[in-house]
Amino acid sequence: METRKIQEQKRHVNKPDEFYWCELLHREHGYMVLRYDVTREGHIGPVTIPAGSLTIAHYRENVPWVLWEMYGPERALIGYCYHLCLPPELGKEHVEYLDLLLDLWFDPDGTLTVLDEDEFQRARSDRKISRYEEELVASQRAIIADRHPRILEDRWRPPDGIEAL
Repeated sequence: METRKIQEQKRHVNKPDEFYWCELLHREHGYMVLRYDVTREGHIGPVTIPAGSLTIAHYRENVPWVLWEMYGPERALIGYCYHLCLPPELGKEHVEYLDLLLDLWFDPDGTLTVLDEDEFQRARSDRKISRYEEELVASQRAIIADRHPRILEDRWRPPDGIEAL
């Protein structure tokens, strides 16, 4: 079976856009799940994401966040990252969203860390974030903090488990 590639375009209010080629794992109306293989070490806040890690990204139309599941090279869960954004546009060959800078990181034990709050506040002060976007971020921050376990229950899972990916 041929792998289907989807381009993720992550637009930013404060720096150039980023583009990534990802593998389509699942698609249904208004929902797309992509796989991204981490080829070089990176960081999400204080957390190191080693080369060889795996990201499973969940995009839903009309939902103002993207959920990333992060797994290490041995496929042990590193954590979950919610990128607060304007609702993604899901196209046939692409997904696009405007990152609103604030991220929510959940360790595997459920501990929440808010990331990039300083960057968000700076963009707000520089008027790169609208009042609507600021209110959207505040509301989603509270909703996700409260509903994280339920959000995880409702996500698509690979039929043979993460280890098979």
